[in-house]
Amino acid sequence: LGKGFIGLVTRPTGGIVDFASTSLDLIKRTAQQEEVVRRVRYPRHVGRDGLVRPYISHEAMGFFILNKLEDGKYAKIDTYVAHITCSDNPPSWLLATSK
Repeated sequence: LGKGFIGLVTRPTGGIVDFASTSLDLIKRTAQQEEVVRRVRYPRHVGRDGLVRPYISHEAMGFFILNKLEDGKYAKIDTYVAHITCSDNPPSWLLATSK
C-alpha cells in the first residue's frame, strides 16, 4: 500500500519536472539562435476556392514565383492557376492566373 501511494505522488511530479526541463531547454535553444532556419519547401498554394488540399510542389513553386514577381504586386490582384517551365537557362516560366 505504501509503494502505491508513493508512486501516485512521484510519477505525476516526475512528469511535470520533465516537461519543465524540456520547455526550458527549448526556450534556451530558441534564444541562442545558433542554427540558421531555412525553408525546406515552398509555401502551400491554396486555390481560389479557399480549400486546403494536399501539398503539390509544382503548384507551390508557381505560387512562389507569382509572389516574387515585382515584390508580390501581381499576387495582390491575381490568383495563381497553373504554370509551365519554358526554359531552365535562363529560367523562364509561363504563368496562368485568374485575370
